[in-house]
Amino acid sequence: MKIDITSMFFNSKIEGQTATPAWGTSIGQNKSRDCRIDDFKEEVVDMVIGMTYKSISDFDNLDVSKGSSDREIVTCSVFQDVFLNNKKIENCQYVLLLVREHSKSHEGRLLISYAPYITYNGVSNQECINLMQNALGCTPQGCWFVYDISIKNQSELHFYAVVVNSTSQMIYSSIKSRNRSEEWKSLIPDGNAGNKGEYKTPVGLQMIFYGAPGTGKSHTIQERTEHEDVIRTTFHPDTDYSTFVGAYKPTTIDAPVMTVIGTKAVPVENEDGSPRIEPKIIYEFVNQAFLQAYVKAWEKYCEGGFDNAQKQFLVIEEINRGNCAQIFGDLFQLLDRNNAGFSDYPIKADADMAKQLKKQLKDLTIEDPDAINSLYKGENIVSQVLDGELLLLPKNLYIWATMNTSDQSLFPIDSAFKRRWDWVYIPISASDEDNFGIKVGKHFYDWGKFISQMNRIVADVTSSEDKQLGYYFCKADEGSNIISANRFVNKVLFYLWNDVFKNYGFDATLDGKAVFKYKNDEDKDETMSFTSFYISNGMPNVKQIKRLMENLGLEGVNEWPAEKAEEDSSDGTVKLLSVKYEGNAVEGASHKEVFLKTLELIVKDRDADEVARVIGSEMTKNPPSPSETTRNYVKVGDSDWYVATRNGKDRFLRHLINLANNLELNLVAQ
Repeated sequence: MKIDITSMFFNSKIEGQTATPAWGTSIGQNKSRDCRIDDFKEEVVDMVIGMTYKSISDFDNLDVSKGSSDREIVTCSVFQDVFLNNKKIENCQYVLLLVREHSKSHEGRLLISYAPYITYNGVSNQECINLMQNALGCTPQGCWFVYDISIKNQSELHFYAVVVNSTSQMIYSSIKSRNRSEEWKSLIPDGNAGNKGEYKTPVGLQMIFYGAPGTGKSHTIQERTEHEDVIRTTFHPDTDYSTFVGAYKPTTIDAPVMTVIGTKAVPVENEDGSPRIEPKIIYEFVNQAFLQAYVKAWEKYCEGGFDNAQKQFLVIEEINRGNCAQIFGDLFQLLDRNNAGFSDYPIKADADMAKQLKKQLKDLTIEDPDAINSLYKGENIVSQVLDGELLLLPKNLYIWATMNTSDQSLFPIDSAFKRRWDWVYIPISASDEDNFGIKVGKHFYDWGKFISQMNRIVADVTSSEDKQLGYYFCKADEGSNIISANRFVNKVLFYLWNDVFKNYGFDATLDGKAVFKYKNDEDKDETMSFTSFYISNGMPNVKQIKRLMENLGLEGVNEWPAEKAEEDSSDGTVKLLSVKYEGNAVEGASHKEVFLKTLELIVKDRDADEVARVIGSEMTKNPPSPSETTRNYVKVGDSDWYVATRNGKDRFLRHLINLANNLELNLVAQ
């Protein structure tokens, strides 16, 4: 259902005007129809049907006290399956209200309200909106808007949104609201409701991906930078300016042996008359990660120019494990970027660095130096940069970093440093691909359900998400999807006992049951200690682990499937992946079968290498052996290519949308 752009937007205003989002859409405005529902609009009918299907009768836990008193609530619908631009937002609840207005101007009008303040069971829509904002790569100040809200399969609530500015509020002057709306409409990707083109998340120049351990921060960066040139480094307590930027270091070269005869230095010869050579230690300036990326970025800029320069990424893992003030030094000033993407304030390079840069940049030529110089009041900045005199970050140099929010005793990042970065929160969510099970004795327990239950306790005890467990906090044993009891105790329980509950105590409860208590052999209550998870020979105590699982409400099973069970669509609760290619429907009994058949058709029509480039690492000519991976690879038709198939509907859908967009295919997938 298309909604007016002014109905749901964030962080924008027009000077001199006080207009705020409407937070609602009318579904029956026509007075001649007595404000009846617009049942001639298919998308409106789908919304009403879906809201009816997800409606609740318990209004006691509904809080709309911040809303208008002139509205009567007809239906309250609570959605747990919330999607943004076709990607599911995990751990999210959103409430829609069907309300009837009783104001003088709109008596009897029905509208769907989706206001941020609507709260059910203590959870407000604003919490889900914050997750959407993070998924779009926006900071809390970023400007974005929703242009379509739809309900699919009667239970899935879909939002379609566009980012206007990922980092800053958009303030307009000397225009009308209509002009802003026209500008924003031009940003909406082509497509009709129910078949939206994928909106590509804006790429920030300096971004820090942060979150709890094991949430996939590094993996997220790896996915977003696939097929890009990436230089990666890791900060640690001993990292300093010289190891991040560059410094003189000893190196070995082969040099002739010299001796002095009289007052002259002469080379020493071997018996056969050849010069005698021996290793000699000299000192040379060696570029480290920052200067390596800096030089490569300028090389790419000179090749592509102002508008077409290829991106160069510098990725810093664990940025808060190093002293950023010490490591960046005067480079800190370069992190202020102007609207064109260049450093606002170039800095002077020291003599050694200037000499090194001049040597490495001397053969580069910038075709349109005025495009850069004009940003600095016409000063000849370009010549100073290529001579190595000035340091200036080019617009194609991206610096991205990861930060683990649970780390203790690390270096704090001051607010001045923080404000120069876009912050992207990576929430805790289940894996689309992997299906890890914990093997305890002869039984298996669902790893995803374990962390879900344990994270509820951690959040309750610590009042924070920082200490919670991400899905990849603990990976399965090599070549399988099973986490052994030994690995589970040594990695997971060790962390929980020593880094989390040691500071808060072990009196936590879940649904009224003590989690870390058990009856000992004398039938007395006892607290589980970490050592109680081992028996005398150092092996895991299976009995104690099972007690913990029981306290968490988890049941073991006798077998663990190699793959996630595919969603059952036979009862209509989950809609099968729907694809039309070249106007023809692609039939299949499962998401996987539909995806593979579609991919086979595309590979027949297009260069398979192009298809593989879009899909990325999940399509290869040399699939790993089953002992090397938990993914299943299937041959794509008669081609030489194999594709990973343990991905689930969301992943298949994303691949197909990316193929449609990048290869300009006549393909519709939903």
